[in-house]
Amino acid sequence: LEGHNRSNATKHTCPAYNDQKEIDRREKIRRKLEVTISAERENIEAIQQESENADRMQAELARQIEELKKNKERAESFRKEELKRRTQKLKRLQNRQNRNEHENNFFDG
Repeated sequence: LEGHNRSNATKHTCPAYNDQKEIDRREKIRRKLEVTISAERENIEAIQQESENADRMQAELARQIEELKKNKERAESFRKEELKRRTQKLKRLQNRQNRNEHENNFFDG
């Protein structure tokens, strides 16, 4: 019969359509296509998973950055308070030293 080829052959247009070699060939093509489709689905799922993982990682990094900022602010606040406390302590010590020197000069003079 004319007007057909393997891609458009049917059991009505091709006497070789039901030949075992042709049946096996079509089955092999069908299985190969299924494997290819399955692999593509897996690739798509992997890409989607990578995107989700990247989003989770980005969210986690943002959370960590916020935590670091808060820790920095707390540490800065602590440093300011410590600086203030030590500056006041230094002034008290200097005042005591000045009083002691003044008392010593008063009694010596």
